[in-house]
Amino acid sequence: MSHRILVYVTLLMTVAGFLTWGAPSWAGSMGLITPPIIQVRLIAEDDARRNTGIMELCTLGSLNPTVDAAKMRVSDTNTCTLSGAEGDWTNVHSIYKFTVTANGQTFYWTTGSNQGPTVVCEVFLKHPRSPLNPEFPRQVLVTDSLDMSQYFICETRFKEPTPGSMESVGVLDLYYVGPINTADIGAYGVVVTALQTFKVLGVNTVVFGSDIQDLCVLGWPFNDAVNNVPYTLIIPTAAQPGGSKFTRVPDPLNGFTGCDDAVLFQRNAVGLTIPLGP
Repeated sequence: MSHRILVYVTLLMTVAGFLTWGAPSWAGSMGLITPPIIQVRLIAEDDARRNTGIMELCTLGSLNPTVDAAKMRVSDTNTCTLSGAEGDWTNVHSIYKFTVTANGQTFYWTTGSNQGPTVVCEVFLKHPRSPLNPEFPRQVLVTDSLDMSQYFICETRFKEPTPGSMESVGVLDLYYVGPINTADIGAYGVVVTALQTFKVLGVNTVVFGSDIQDLCVLGWPFNDAVNNVPYTLIIPTAAQPGGSKFTRVPDPLNGFTGCDDAVLFQRNAVGLTIPLGP
């Protein structure tokens, strides 16, 4: 689980087109005098109140919602099952609004050009453990970071304000492509870095910026029968052009203020105890 891999997404952009956002007229053939400041911003779309991306793997271990509904904090006994009119409960797609700015401005480039910045996505799991040798009496938990990037694919899709011109405003789609295991239930961090080469005083210089956002990977969505009733979506897919059924829950963290406590609850429910480690 701790193998490291970077997921690269090339954002096609010509350097010349990039500099049209506002390169100073005195830059001349030597390029810029100082490199611009690149800033990346991510905003989670799945849970706008908590600013968190959410996925549901539908991995229950030995739990059965028919008999373990109270233990799972669900009211729908079909939670994470394929039954009757309900569709697939699994959700392995998270969406973020995504911008890259240079000196505070979005920028434009020619559609289909063959040069431009690279976006690097990294995903890590926040993994709690109980230390064998606490540094002070109240240090009950410490949190490790496990690189999980090999199990995710990220793709950016920018808007085209006018034909032939792209702007650095759009969405980032994040997909989980790893195995479906209870061990992967957890609170994750998503780090996105954008890199661009500029000519500064005649020398090619790489400038980059990063942002971090939360991703909550649940084993199942919490739900109740009053304010958080699951609903069914019908979405055309390649396998079913007429529409496949997917079940979603308005508030998958139903009752929890954040991801950390929610995933600790679920990991405990499926029998995953907090490990004791160095």
